[in-house]
This record gives sequence, structure tokens and C-alpha cells, in this order.
Amino acid sequence: MSNPAMRGLQLVNVEIRSLILSKGATPKAIRGTFCNGIIPAGDLWYKEQLLIENASESLPDEIIRFGVTHLLKKIDRAIMLGSYLPETFLAPDELQVFLETLCKRYGGKR
Repeated sequence: MSNPAMRGLQLVNVEIRSLILSKGATPKAIRGTFCNGIIPAGDLWYKEQLLIENASESLPDEIIRFGVTHLLKKIDRAIMLGSYLPETFLAPDELQVFLETLCKRYGGKR
């Protein structure tokens, strides 16, 4: 596996689509510039704009929680860190601190 983060994003994308369908909504990949300024520029990151039709009000938050926690788990397994991962979804500032701690611990010398 050349890039665990990229592969994790691809797998979580498929799982999020499955989650959306299981909640009675419809995921649709769209083209355009609807998310300019939100999506990172350049070719280094996987990016796809996703329109979700017939979504319940709670579905966006559920997708965010699911996506973040499952991506972290997939990366952890792929690179065999065996790191402690929080059982509950962290607030954005707590998640930032957690990720920075992991980067410092496992990032190596540069």
C-alpha cells in the first residue's frame, strides 16, 4: 500500500456512500466549482464533490463522525501503529491536538 491516507480516503468514500444509502438518501458525484476555497488545491489530495439528495437533518453530522473515525482507524491499521484511538468523536480543537500528537510521536526526524 503506497499511501495509507489516500487508500483510507478511497475506502471511507465507499463506506460513506453506503451509509448515505442506508439512511434513505442518495449520493451523487458532481462536477463544478461549488466547493472552491474548501477543497485543497493541487493534485496531492483526493477530492470529490458529493451531493446528497433527500438527506435527513442529522445525516451530515453522522457522515462527519463516521468519516473521521473510520479514516483514522484505517490509517492506523494500514501502517500498523497500534496507536490509541479515541472511542468517542473529538471536538475539532481536541482532534487537532490529537493529530498533532500522533504526528510528533510517529512523524520521524526531518
